[in-house]
Amino acid sequence: MRNLVLSVWTGPGGLSDEAPLLAGGVDAADLRTLATLVEEQFIIDVHEEEIDATHFGTVTRLAHFVNAKLTQLQTCRRGASGTWHDDAPPISCDLVSPSSRDPDDFQNSTESAA
Repeated sequence: MRNLVLSVWTGPGGLSDEAPLLAGGVDAADLRTLATLVEEQFIIDVHEEEIDATHFGTVTRLAHFVNAKLTQLQTCRRGASGTWHDDAPPISCDLVSPSSRDPDDFQNSTESAA
C-alpha cells in the first residue's frame, strides 16, 4: 500500500503509515490518481464519495479501506455456504467483475464440491 501512496507522494522526507496524506504532500488530484491505482491493483471499485480523508487519510486508513472492500467482496461472492457463486452477485456486492475472481478460489470450491 505504501508503494502505491509513494507513487503520488510529493511531501518532504519519508512516509510513515500514520502520516496525514492531505497535509503532507497529496492533493485532491493525487487522491483521484491513487484511487485509480488502488482500483487497478486490487480490482475493486472506489466510489467518488469514498475518496476522502476517512478512507485515504493515511496509509493505514487506506489499507483498512481496501481490506474491508476485499472482505465484503469475498463474502458476497461466496455466500453463506462458502461456495463460489458464478451467478450475478447482489447489487450491494458490485465491487469487482466476476471475471476478476481468484482462479485458485474457484478451483478449491470446485474440488470441495466434487
